[in-house]
Order: sequence, then C-alpha cells, then structure tokens
Amino acid sequence: MGSIVTPPPPLAVEDVFSEFAGQSKTTVRLHPRRAYPGVRESSLGGLLLWPAEEAWPECAAGDDHDEPIVLVAVLQIFARDVPELPFPNGTDVFQLLWCPALHDEDCRPRPVVRWRAEASIGELLDNPEPPDDEDVEDNHVPNICGLSPERVRELPYPWELDADLRDRVEAWAKERGWSYFAHLSAASGTKVGGWPQWIQDPEYPVCHCGTTMTHLITVASGEWDGESWRRWSPEGTVDGGEAAGLCLGDGGSNYFFTCPRCPNDPPVMVFQCS
Repeated sequence: MGSIVTPPPPLAVEDVFSEFAGQSKTTVRLHPRRAYPGVRESSLGGLLLWPAEEAWPECAAGDDHDEPIVLVAVLQIFARDVPELPFPNGTDVFQLLWCPALHDEDCRPRPVVRWRAEASIGELLDNPEPPDDEDVEDNHVPNICGLSPERVRELPYPWELDADLRDRVEAWAKERGWSYFAHLSAASGTKVGGWPQWIQDPEYPVCHCGTTMTHLITVASGEWDGESWRRWSPEGTVDGGEAAGLCLGDGGSNYFFTCPRCPNDPPVMVFQCS
C-alpha cells in the first residue's frame, strides 16, 4: 500500500521538561486500510499463510458456547515489513487469531498466536470463512485490510507518569491549545512496540520467570477519536480511522505483551475499555 504519514508533534515536550529525557520510543503504526492483500502479504483480517498439515484452530465446545467456533484471522505480519517485531529465532511471520465470541464478564476475545518461517511452509490450507454463529460478535471480526507500516516517535501515556509531572505537562499543553493525553504522548491505533496507549491504569503482565513483559502489539478499535484526530489522523484520511470495523468492548483495545527472556512463550493479552 502507499505511504501514510502522521503529522509531526505540535509541541516539543522533551525540550521543555527534562524528565522526558530518554523516554521517547519508536512505535510502528500499522494503518489498516480496506484492500485485498494476498496470502503472502502483511494484513489485518486477511488470508493467513497456514500450513495444510495444521488444523485451523477452533474455540472448543462446552466452554462458553454450545458448538466450536472457528477462530478469525486478525493480523499477519512479515519480518520484511515490520522487522521491529521480536521474531523468535528461525521465524519471520507473526500471526494472530482470536475467537470472535464474547468470553468472561469483560467481553474479551480469546487469542492464538503463531510464529512461522515462511520458507518452511509447503502446501497451504484454505482459510475458512468467518463463522456465522449467533454467539459471534460481528465487530470482533475485522474487515480485510492491507497495512502501511509507519515509524513514529512517541512518549509515555500519562498514566505512566507521576501525578505531578502529568499535571504540569498537561497544563502546559492546554495553555498552547493541545493536550498531552490526546496529542503528545503515545500513538493511538493498531501498532507494534513503543508505549501502550492505556485506557485505564497500566497493566504490564509479569512473566513466570519474574520479568515484567514488554509491549508487543496493540489491536485497537480505531486509529483516533473525536479529539486525538488532530494529531494522529494522517493527512488526506477519509475513512475515520475505522477501516478495520472493530469495536472491542465499548471502543477498547487488546494489548499483547511478550517476555524478552522467554521469547518462545505465547504473548499475554490485556484488554481495556472505558
């Protein structure tokens, strides 16, 4: 897909507040847009490069619904497009699927992650159609989108800061017509790495080895909201940042984390909404 460019930050926070020195991180905004990518392309909601000898995963019967539900493809990312992903040794394809039915009281989908080596995949399995089941939430089944990865520098979301600094930087930004929350901190939308754009308090999982896990990927309901669009909507955007067709909870996000010491362990998902 063509290049998509996020506007630069409207204010230089790091030049004014020394506390932000060394806090900037790079995130890769994925910018899903309606398209029809091939099975060997990075995509959201598109076809997955799935080996024929491996059964397509289902959500088991007898859990929260009567019959097994076919999982839906959410993301496929190739290392050639987003090398920033921490691919385990010998892999170059990341795949994320989830069950589109509601689970538990907080309405979270149940994810499955696969890391693969593209060159080792022989005959391919035909991807199944999305499930047609009364238990399925349509807004948990993403539209088919291509990706346009873009590297953006960002600062920690306000809930990562101590209260004094948070209040000072927000007051300073508002005096200048902006908001640290909405415009100057962590990038919104579906993205790889960088700082999570938390909706509630930070919830970094801790690995069984005792290591605090790091942000891997956020899958968001949209790319911006009624205020943050001033910074995070690329020029010329006309689809409102909702091309993926997702609405997680009441417009929340699924955050995935990985342990740098245990790269072969499955990522852990945290769900937040307002």
